[in-house]
Amino acid sequence: MRISGQGITGYKTVHIKNDFVPTTTLSLSWAQTASGSWVASDRGVTNDVYKTVLTVYGREIDTNPINTILSDIFSNRVVTHADANKIFIDWVADDEKIFGCDVDYSTGIWVKVVDIGPREQSTFRAWSVKLTLILLHPVTFTGTHAGAIQFNHIDVGYTGDSEYTFNQTEILGGTIPYTTDQRSDSGILNFTATVRIADMVTFRRTLAYQRSAAITTTVLKGVSYPFGPNRSNTWPKNLKYIQVKETGTFGQLFHRVQIKAVEDL
Repeated sequence: MRISGQGITGYKTVHIKNDFVPTTTLSLSWAQTASGSWVASDRGVTNDVYKTVLTVYGREIDTNPINTILSDIFSNRVVTHADANKIFIDWVADDEKIFGCDVDYSTGIWVKVVDIGPREQSTFRAWSVKLTLILLHPVTFTGTHAGAIQFNHIDVGYTGDSEYTFNQTEILGGTIPYTTDQRSDSGILNFTATVRIADMVTFRRTLAYQRSAAITTTVLKGVSYPFGPNRSNTWPKNLKYIQVKETGTFGQLFHRVQIKAVEDL
């Protein structure tokens, strides 16, 4: 990839390590109601946040030395201009989709640098530095949402059960004369999945399209009782995905993602 913008001399080719993790935060604030259902307030797509942390590396003797790149980013930060601290990124390779695999990088993207880490030496004349970036709206995307999704590769160790809602009332003497039970027992499922790139694009677009609405999930392979043995083990199920956290890539064809999903009551 390369960068340009106010205070940056021409275009600078930037080398990044493959350790970035896209952090996408949809502008949803989730809450559980007294009935056990999950609902969310939504501030809209223009308030969705796309963030990442890049490790930029290079040598002091390269065509675009690491020191020159850092100096240009600093100049961009302090320039007296409406576009201060605003950087244009283009020439993004397939393995450099830093804000997620569904963002359209074909015509370039605008970003803000919100944090610059310390310069760290890796060899005698080679250095690296971490940059925290936020993608600026408007954002265009590739891929489309789906009417239903499924996960084929689930890690061992998932948790799936009902959140029991009974409350015991203890009186003097240690006895419990009665128990209040709402009997809603909302189902909660936590799992880690390995997802093909094309399926990850679809999943991300479906999340962004459905927002707080339930998503039809046809199957989680290997998961027989997603909400415990007291719930039906038949698929499909309508789930609300209240937490989704990407944790990086797995080889060249897969993404890793941690998910918390709840039953749509």
